[in-house]
Amino acid sequence: MSCNKTSITVHNDHNNPTTVVFGRKVAGVTSIRDFTDTTRIILELYDAGDGSLDYTIDSATTSAITWNDNPTEGEVVFDMGGESIAAGNYQATMIVYDPDHLLGQLFVNDGETYTLEVVVV
Repeated sequence: MSCNKTSITVHNDHNNPTTVVFGRKVAGVTSIRDFTDTTRIILELYDAGDGSLDYTIDSATTSAITWNDNPTEGEVVFDMGGESIAAGNYQATMIVYDPDHLLGQLFVNDGETYTLEVVVV
């Protein structure tokens, strides 16, 4: 597994969708994550300073996270400007649900395939 740091900037009270392409590199070969069977995505935002869980964005209750436009291309669209997140820096964990992972699978986690940083302005 390789580590890839990705940053998303959120502008509160504005639509500013950011598309992130997720994949995994194993033994020098990169494969794109297929989100076709995904039923739900949760993004947990942890304060970059003290590590506390500050926000949970759940695709089951908001349209701020979508993946339906190009699921086989590994694309997830984040549009969190309307989520009332306080300005600051966050480290994010993404949990992906599908028929094989009914309890969710940690997908983005520090030290794993991706570190996802969210900056809210």
